[in-house]
Amino acid sequence: MTHPTQNRNVRAGPWWSLLRMVGAVCLFSGLLTFAASPAKASLVYYSKDYSEMGHVWNTTDGICAAAANINSFVYLINHFPGVYGDTDLVADLNGNKVIEYSEQVSARDLMAWGWTSPT
Repeated sequence: MTHPTQNRNVRAGPWWSLLRMVGAVCLFSGLLTFAASPAKASLVYYSKDYSEMGHVWNTTDGICAAAANINSFVYLINHFPGVYGDTDLVADLNGNKVIEYSEQVSARDLMAWGWTSPT
């Protein structure tokens, strides 16, 4: 007499189908990973003109995010004047189309500490 589980097909059922499918996907992914040749690309060299950057310093109060933002905004205004030249990313308080250091400091302080509304 045979045991009841001896005649049962162990490889039947939804779990075996799922296991075979996962195995096939893993095998296919592995083959694609190892068979693909590495892409060759040329190096791109880029140099940023740091004279176009803002030069406002951080303070001992630790407002580095405000200083970095203002320096980046001044770069955008100077490097892309056709796009950002007429914006108020950094206020040109005297209207001479040049962002002076004093205007950068004012903008940094306003960004860090906020401002009071006139109303």
